[in-house]
Parts: sequence; structure tokens; C-alpha cells
Amino acid sequence: MHKDILRKSEWFRKALDGDFRESHDQMIDLPEENPVAFSFLIAYLYEDKFQPIQPAFDAMSKTSWICIFTEANTS
Repeated sequence: MHKDILRKSEWFRKALDGDFRESHDQMIDLPEENPVAFSFLIAYLYEDKFQPIQPAFDAMSKTSWICIFTEANTS
């Protein structure tokens, strides 16, 4: 996940650039987030539009752990 994309979100920008562990580690751990629902957010940040590929009910019924590692934008 590119940091420049995550920084479009105020929450991620503050986490990555602020005085937080995530800023030092350049890693954000989101164990309580639904990975499918989070993928909708990532798609929105990359494409600046929200267009779910499956019904929200189906997306929200799946659960697991997710850890986002950030990397420098290579473009």
C-alpha cells in the first residue's frame, strides 16, 4: 500500500506523519477491521470513487485480521 494513497485520508495521514508509533514503524495494524470492507476504502482512495463489487451485507459478514504495511510510492 503506497503511503501517498493512504495519506489521502486524514486519519491515515495523521497516523503516518504524527507523533505515533505508526509513524515511527511505518506500519498500521487494524486487527478489528473487516478486510473486505477495508478493500472498499482502499479502492476508493486509489480511484476516488466508490463502486462495490459485491453487496455490502456479504462484505460485512466476513472477518479476519489485516495488517497494512506501507511503502514509498514508486511512481
